[in-house]
Amino acid sequence: MNQILFFDIEVSESKKTIKDIGAIWNGTHFHKNSITEFAQFVSNASTLCGHNIINHDLQILENTIVSESLKNKLYIDTLYLSALLFAEKPYHKLIKDYKLFHVEAEFNNPVSDSKLCKELLKDEIERFNSLDETLKTIYFLLLKDEKPFEGFFKLLNYSSTFVSISQSIHAKFKGRICQNAQLDDLVQNHKILLSFALALINTERT
Repeated sequence: MNQILFFDIEVSESKKTIKDIGAIWNGTHFHKNSITEFAQFVSNASTLCGHNIINHDLQILENTIVSESLKNKLYIDTLYLSALLFAEKPYHKLIKDYKLFHVEAEFNNPVSDSKLCKELLKDEIERFNSLDETLKTIYFLLLKDEKPFEGFFKLLNYSSTFVSISQSIHAKFKGRICQNAQLDDLVQNHKILLSFALALINTERT
């Protein structure tokens, strides 16, 4: 996991100004509000991970000089993985237990959030590894090329031979989804939404 750069940014309420940046990577940490120095810090990392980075952090950073350093990276978003792998109780927000033990100055510490994100990713890896191979294959074939998940499967070095995704879903969820349901459009055009729907259905097992 040392090859992954975990990061978090804190922004003003107006979301116009980056107030603080924290990251951990390869045994080192970064904690400054310097966009220029952060661009240098991330430049050599191949995989970046954070919580809600796809719809938040990366969108803010793409309008800064960091955008050049973010090109050709793999990404892992633990918020998306949480919705998929802990559908019964997803981690919409990081569990910030460190706030119970640190002084007020440490509240919303992006370095601490980066460390929490790393621990969450470990839990998500463990949960994925516990799934049966059919469900792993379905998730992989649906999500392997989607930005929030691509880095996750590369990290695990997970792959699977091609099968009919629609047929596999019908077989896996027999009795829980309509066997006449036409899934081809969802498989082709709504991969993430279909994966989340299947994850929710999978929580109904007795």
